[in-house]
Amino acid sequence: MKKLLALSAIAVFFLMACSSPGHQLIGTWKVSKVETNFKDTNLPKAIITHIKDEQKKLSFKIINDSLMVLILDKNTHEANWKIDSKTKVIKYYFDNQKNSVNKLGTLEGDEIVSESHTPLGMLTVIFKKQ
Repeated sequence: MKKLLALSAIAVFFLMACSSPGHQLIGTWKVSKVETNFKDTNLPKAIITHIKDEQKKLSFKIINDSLMVLILDKNTHEANWKIDSKTKVIKYYFDNQKNSVNKLGTLEGDEIVSESHTPLGMLTVIFKKQ
């Protein structure tokens, strides 16, 4: 009976670990949509298209519950990451810059939404797992 109880406890622990947000994030994420809100600018449409296209070059791969690889074109950068279990905010930092923590975005359902306030206005990049 004790063995059965111990096995049940171990099974529950592994099920909880596998259902954590961190475990669900493992895999490759690519930009699915870029939105801009540059209200007070008169930027030509070609410039806005170029800004969106540049954002689409970014992707990342979450390797495990603490390691990720950021990919920009053909350049890769290894980083450590963590997710706040309450707010679902994902942050990352590089080993040589542990005091400089960057916000990747917020997990919203099956998407990671990254919002940036730029001098031009709001830039929103939405990532989806491939």
